[in-house]
Amino acid sequence: MSRPSAPSVAGSADDDGMNGNGEMNLRFMKSACILAALLPAGGAGAEMSLAGRWHVEGNGFSAEAALPGTLAEAGLGARQSYETWKAITNIVEKGALRLSHVYRGRAVWSRTVVVPEEFAGRALEVFLERVLWTSKLTVDGRVVGSRDSLGTPHVYRFAPGELAPGAHSFAIEIDNSSHYCFSGNSHGWGWSTQTCWNGVIGRFELREANPLDAAQVFSPYPAKEVRVVFAGGDLDAKIDGVGLKGVREGANHRFALPFEPEPWSEASPRLYTLSLSTEGRRRDVRIGFRTIERRGNRLYLNGKQLWMRGDVDNCQFPLTGYPAMTPAEWRRQIRIQKENGVNAMRFHTWTPPDAAFQAADELGFYLFAETGYWADAEVPMNNIGRGNAELDDFCRRELFAVAETYGNHASFVGIGVGNELGKCDFGMMDGWMKELKARDGRRLTMVSTARQVAESDDLMVTHLYPGVGPVRCRFRPGTDWDYEDVYSKTPIPTIAHEIGQWPVYPLWIEIAKYDGLLRPFDWEAMRRAAEENGTIRFNREYHRASLKTNRFMYKDEVESYLRTPSCSGLQLLDVRDYTGQCEALVGWLDAFFDAKAGISELQPFSSVMRPVAFLARAEKFVLSADETFAAELLVRNVSEETIPAGMMYPYSFAGRSGHVRLGAAVEPGGFSEPFRVSFRLDGSMTASRQELRFGENRWSVFVMDAAGAAPCDAAGVTVTARPETAAKALAEGGRVVYTGRSRGALHGRFVPVYWSSSYFPVYDPCAMLGTWFDEDHPAFSKFPTEDWMDRQWRTLTEAALVHEAKGLGDGFRPIAMPVPDIHLSRLYATLFEVRVGKGRLIVCGYPIDRSDSIEARQLRRSVLGYAASEAFRPETEASPEWFASFACEKRPEDIDKGDWREARREDGSVLLTIANPPRSAGEYTVLFGEDCVLSATCEGRPCETMSAMPIAMATGSVGAADVADGRVEFVFSAADAEIPSVASVSFTAAPESRKP
Repeated sequence: MSRPSAPSVAGSADDDGMNGNGEMNLRFMKSACILAALLPAGGAGAEMSLAGRWHVEGNGFSAEAALPGTLAEAGLGARQSYETWKAITNIVEKGALRLSHVYRGRAVWSRTVVVPEEFAGRALEVFLERVLWTSKLTVDGRVVGSRDSLGTPHVYRFAPGELAPGAHSFAIEIDNSSHYCFSGNSHGWGWSTQTCWNGVIGRFELREANPLDAAQVFSPYPAKEVRVVFAGGDLDAKIDGVGLKGVREGANHRFALPFEPEPWSEASPRLYTLSLSTEGRRRDVRIGFRTIERRGNRLYLNGKQLWMRGDVDNCQFPLTGYPAMTPAEWRRQIRIQKENGVNAMRFHTWTPPDAAFQAADELGFYLFAETGYWADAEVPMNNIGRGNAELDDFCRRELFAVAETYGNHASFVGIGVGNELGKCDFGMMDGWMKELKARDGRRLTMVSTARQVAESDDLMVTHLYPGVGPVRCRFRPGTDWDYEDVYSKTPIPTIAHEIGQWPVYPLWIEIAKYDGLLRPFDWEAMRRAAEENGTIRFNREYHRASLKTNRFMYKDEVESYLRTPSCSGLQLLDVRDYTGQCEALVGWLDAFFDAKAGISELQPFSSVMRPVAFLARAEKFVLSADETFAAELLVRNVSEETIPAGMMYPYSFAGRSGHVRLGAAVEPGGFSEPFRVSFRLDGSMTASRQELRFGENRWSVFVMDAAGAAPCDAAGVTVTARPETAAKALAEGGRVVYTGRSRGALHGRFVPVYWSSSYFPVYDPCAMLGTWFDEDHPAFSKFPTEDWMDRQWRTLTEAALVHEAKGLGDGFRPIAMPVPDIHLSRLYATLFEVRVGKGRLIVCGYPIDRSDSIEARQLRRSVLGYAASEAFRPETEASPEWFASFACEKRPEDIDKGDWREARREDGSVLLTIANPPRSAGEYTVLFGEDCVLSATCEGRPCETMSAMPIAMATGSVGAADVADGRVEFVFSAADAEIPSVASVSFTAAPESRKP
């Protein structure tokens, strides 16, 4: 397992420069002077590391600790345990990794520092690369100043000669508590991921101040010159050692280039070293020549259309609780991202250190930084422009500080204020961005992801474009669809926001990997629940099936955006697990960037999200053996190079193959002409899984028996949904396939739970992460399946009954077993077998009586064929009393609360109906699922069209009269700021409507 390295600390336990009283010893003073004498004088500037042991005092402790480092690394603060974790009531904080030692508030780090003679008469500065959150420096009892940046260094400057050679008493007060009513949801400061550590990390030094640190380099492409903004005096410049001729226009220094530079991009990250010098001081800046811009609703890099294949970094460092500060670790992470087809990263409400930008420059990777701000929507003082002037001032200062500090990096292509700032004053933030763009137009700007679009926005990253419509979660059985009806109407480039979010059930052995400063107490609690529920024995099955479902869902989503011509890209929530906010364990990599067990067996993600994408539009992937499978094959060029005409790409299906030959060149961002393929099946093919392959991509196609195949019934087998009929046949020693309800049965879902059922509990009354199938079981001898839920299970699962399998012993093993959300870990089954007394029973939750479904007919043929065979010998025994309890009518508290479904009208509107209306008075909550769009009235006025996925829900009280006449009134609420509350909506019950 690859781990980030610990911060480098000078000195050792025996020779740390401090005596027992925290004073500088003579031997260390001498060595410090020798070190300083060896450091460069003039030029880039001399520097002296301040790393070592410091005395630190805080609330409840006075001790020695290392800087760079944190209090938690020194074992200082309130020690956390499973018991202290259980006492936490905040759901976001509780549902995250927990720092081993927690400390909030002021801590004073002090030490005697010897300034060497070589620094005499020079302008000096104390450089703290990263601090959370505020710092105050006191030297010899005099307060030098204070700083409060989250994403940029804290720098304290001294005038020439102000800090004389010799011993000085240094004290650095660091306060990691909340300031300015800042929200703890932020990843720049918050307990969800970065842990609110106290200390200094990264570079920590006393050094000669360099005025050239303020120089801003503008190197667009194509270029004949380099422009440097520097107000400090005349400049000399060289590029890769070649001297440049320049002219000065105030603070603008223009240097003509002696050659035509190569552009910087992901495919060719060409860097040049620009050496600047003034009055004996020097600074080397590594630059890339590139121009990123928007034209209409498309993005362009160096004049070529750019398609963002992005990911989101949530500041997760599960060993330390703070960001990696070395280029080596960031190179490792970026290489892994690029291996998975990712070319861009948005840093969700935080800004990474300089090391990340260095690595991204070198490897060709696009970075979007944010200031670290994320609002609590319902708390006015947490929102910009809502009366908190200190908060407004900090966020503006931080925005400009981030832009200036990291502005010379070619990889720094975008900046925003924060994430999902729905309740903030967009007019105020838009003003900041316009000011920033007027001063520095080197990168794209976006005030906020989602919610609103500002005038200054160069792009929009969202799941719902205001005034246009939703651009997420449109799931269809086939692939002959896209989002062009929405994206074509967006006036600026639009990128899909945090797609994916399909959890993988973890292997519990992963807990052992958390051997650093953070503990997964939530995982430990859930593991205990799995033990108590008897599901821990299925850990590997749950993991394997949900991992494959995760890969299928990500592939399906990514391809839908690649098929959309006007889409400018996407951002995944993460290729790895997100350990904050109640664990969105959505990655195929774990939190350490290590591949999860079994991922190497699956189709590589890079074969889907790649610069040249191979796509197939097909109406359906499940058909009978007497049909024709047809598809349109397309190439989407999201690389930066033109694909020439004449390129040939192979395709194949069911033993037949050919090549797609491009008749015309495909420019960056463009599509090839669709190439139609069709394969007539001869009717003799048995039920099987086939595969369509095109280029690097592939899709499963499921062939069922022809319509004229053998009947679906089996002699000697009772197929019934009535408990009394099943019980009678079992008592007589018969063979029974029971298709009825059980106590507490749930309705199945093909689309997995979103994020996690703990964070979004209302969304998923049936919180499943896929289904595991015993693929070698004879019940599937005539039904094509692997050990997970692929497309052939879609209509079956959406109409299935999910049973909770209780009281069947530790040896019980379902044939088809839905994977529960990690927060539930209940044992569910949709197909299982037991021996009941003298009889033999198969419980089948799938709708095998549906004659209009080729999947249902095929599964019926397979299950009934097994039930009639000699192989039907269940190993698990159950009593008649068990079956009576399992299949009994529901108790009053179990009354069905409704099965809401939608039906699209010809005019495009949606009628919501309830298939099983409430049968008693009570309080009800209803989620409107996946891509339901509804129109309603708000206090008598028409509301905006609102997307119900994944946020809208309705609550209402149902009275006796409502039950009698089938009319139920609900009141809507929504967590999403862009979805209006609806005063009331009435729906007419339709008990006869069929569940799709």
